[in-house]
Amino acid sequence: LNQILAHSGHGVMYLLMLIIPLLGVTLVVIRGMPFNVFGISIEPLMNPLVKATRHNIKQVHEYLAHTLIILVSMHALVALLHQFVLGHPILSRMLPEKLANIIENKNGKK
Repeated sequence: LNQILAHSGHGVMYLLMLIIPLLGVTLVVIRGMPFNVFGISIEPLMNPLVKATRHNIKQVHEYLAHTLIILVSMHALVALLHQFVLGHPILSRMLPEKLANIIENKNGKK
């Protein structure tokens, strides 16, 4: 169950990291105004959409961004819980050996 939750959580976070910026770009394009990309001015790509529609897309963009922030925070807390409370070497697997040894209190240092 833990492995299923971990893989699902990673998948959802990656999906949100893809969708949120795409919605942000969509918001810029549907305003129907010129914009800059890396200093290059781009003319409007379309006529502006109705303000209510733009507002709804902005709301979805914001809710998804807040959801991502919450998921990333929970992900970090669960990793800390596994490492320091449950004793599973989750964090130390991601670190260079010297730092992993410090976290796991190896080499006689406690």
